[in-house]
Amino acid sequence: MPDDDYNVSRGVSYEVDIAKSAGQRIGKLMFDGKPSGDATRFVPAVKNYRASGGGNFPRVAAAEQGWSASDGIRKLMIGVVGRGAPGRVRGTGEVDPAVCASVDRKLTRGGVPVF
Repeated sequence: MPDDDYNVSRGVSYEVDIAKSAGQRIGKLMFDGKPSGDATRFVPAVKNYRASGGGNFPRVAAAEQGWSASDGIRKLMIGVVGRGAPGRVRGTGEVDPAVCASVDRKLTRGGVPVF
């Protein structure tokens, strides 16, 4: 899969039920282990490709932009994980695969896991 079409989230878990109609497929949405309702707002970090509508995500392109930088996401993440970004929580200097590589989403059909 091209890296510009790969999305990652931390602390968010959900199920995608392919048997349901569009707009109703996401269920069991949780953030940090707690249920999230329709009023929950998430602030995604995306690269300029996605922010400009790349990958056919028109709502992302139309969304309010909270912050922008010309540095690449890779460089920004190194700053956050390594020494900490200016004005932000200091990073640990290590990437924990147990945290970063967790799979917190399920694909289901009628509530039954597809895989």
